[in-house]
Amino acid sequence: MERIPMAMLPQKSSSFSQASVREEKLGRNLSLGSVKLTEHIERVKKDAEDAAADKDKDKNKDAGGGEGDGAGAGVDGETPAPPPHEEPNLAELSVEIDAFLASRGGDAPLSISEVTLDRFASAVEVEIAQSEGDEDKWAPREDGEEPRLLAAIKRISTLASSLTASGGGNGTEGAVKYTIGVHRVTGVLHRAMTFVEDEFHALLEDPLVAKITQQSTDTGSASAKNMRRPPSFGQAASPETDRCVMPSSEGSGARAAAAAAAAAAVGGGAESAPPFPAETVERLRAMVDIMVAAGYETECTQVFLVARRNALDMTLMSLGYEKASIDDVVRMAWEGLETEIGTWIKAFRHTVNVGLSAEHDLCARVFAGSNSVLGRDIFADLARSAMLQMLNFTEAVAMTKRAAEKLFKVLDMYEAIRDGAPIVDAYLASYENPENGDGRSISGTEALADLKSELASVRARLGESAAAIFCDLESSIRADAGKQPVPGGAVHPLTRYLMNYLKYVCEYKNTLEQRETWGRVLNVLRDDGGITVKGHVSKPVLKERFKQFNAAMDEIQRTQGAWVVSDEQLQSELRVSIAAVIVPAYRSFLGRFAQHFTAGRQTEKYIKLSGEDLENIIEELFEGNTASMTRRRN
Repeated sequence: MERIPMAMLPQKSSSFSQASVREEKLGRNLSLGSVKLTEHIERVKKDAEDAAADKDKDKNKDAGGGEGDGAGAGVDGETPAPPPHEEPNLAELSVEIDAFLASRGGDAPLSISEVTLDRFASAVEVEIAQSEGDEDKWAPREDGEEPRLLAAIKRISTLASSLTASGGGNGTEGAVKYTIGVHRVTGVLHRAMTFVEDEFHALLEDPLVAKITQQSTDTGSASAKNMRRPPSFGQAASPETDRCVMPSSEGSGARAAAAAAAAAAVGGGAESAPPFPAETVERLRAMVDIMVAAGYETECTQVFLVARRNALDMTLMSLGYEKASIDDVVRMAWEGLETEIGTWIKAFRHTVNVGLSAEHDLCARVFAGSNSVLGRDIFADLARSAMLQMLNFTEAVAMTKRAAEKLFKVLDMYEAIRDGAPIVDAYLASYENPENGDGRSISGTEALADLKSELASVRARLGESAAAIFCDLESSIRADAGKQPVPGGAVHPLTRYLMNYLKYVCEYKNTLEQRETWGRVLNVLRDDGGITVKGHVSKPVLKERFKQFNAAMDEIQRTQGAWVVSDEQLQSELRVSIAAVIVPAYRSFLGRFAQHFTAGRQTEKYIKLSGEDLENIIEELFEGNTASMTRRRN
């Protein structure tokens, strides 16, 4: 249903006195944050109490005064009070409203009075007011029926939709005939949605958020960060100048454990217990249904995103992580930045392995059924916004001044992003090919694809930074012109530093092994279903694959061709191991798909290397040559 713009609704007639007393200005913008209805609810409660008091007073007068007191005089000659307004009965009015709604699509639709519409709107207002503070207001009734409050809000939503529907039947006539009633019903619906929005936000607040906030308040600190931040390894390291900085506990075994946690997250979540109990999820789902049905999908989405993003931020704060601007990171001293990087790694791994899994589960449970695609879009937006905020930190680290002692932390960040990429890929694959038949989520797919691209970009930046640190180390060693022997024939401090440095670098050998580069080449040469579709070769895809292969080989020849491996045996082993994998794969690819190009210019344009050419290129790697494929062909 589309909501009626409040500015277009006619104002109430002053002669409609009962409604005028309760009517208040409309036009509230339901967007972000919670807006309370305390004042309005208190006023409705007071009206109800005053009406009950007047009724009791009138009964007492009837019992004690008798007819002899006269019709025009009250106690002590005062003017008698007007007859009290009868309290609207929600159950009775609901029956009449349901009959009216059921007849709207028939040949003989029923009529309904403006007074009935006003009384039903008042009854819904009273139901909302009386439910304020009631923890069980959203719980099903003992007979299994849905809660009275939820049923009342659904009914007034359906009524507003029916009265304001345009086109066909008596829809347009209804909007004109029930001018005052439409204004009254839609006004109460708007306030009811405000109430539901507040309740929705309150239920979405993670208990951890309140706990962390309370702890921070009790200790008098502005945040929980300083209480939980681990000490810097560099601060506790030996002050000797010839010792390199050791890598933190994020290396070796910790990395393996993180990888296992990542695999578990892809398979079914890193936490076995759901973050919200089943009854809470049921109530959240009911609120989503009513808000979407009433046309408040945007408000529902925004409230959910804000509440869950706040919950994620508070969880990260409990781990010691706090957002920092790029300028702050760039200006930070290394001792402080080292601590920040260690905290970031823990927070990033938690977000990827635990946080995203929990939020994905919550979105799937709350936005179920016909709202499942909406839930998928919400999760994708939540994941992207949370992750991109953390990736800004890595961009800032990559921009800082390079130094040899930063290598290990840069590699730790690189590995954290590398381990998290398959999890994002798994979510993206499920969005592109949903198994539950609820349709593709276009917006969600684009959001996750954007996140995947950003992860790859940041990972490449960190890899470049690590390689540059190695180059700077080599330059600094070459620049050391000291010729003085160490007294007593001891090992030179620079030699000791370098050997100690390389010792710790070996712990990252799986990450450091140009294998990543050749792995991308192999992926281009695989027929993963994109080239051959239902037995037919897609020529545009095939052309793109050959372009990617040629570009990758040209890049490899420029970079690895310039590298030097002085040990002849190691140089030969590297070449043989590369050729044994790449050359057969390329020959097989050529044999299967070269025939699909027209002989002549088209073949020359896309097939630039033969199998023998590829072997020759590999044989010239690691000798300090920088000849590219273009120069070779010329």
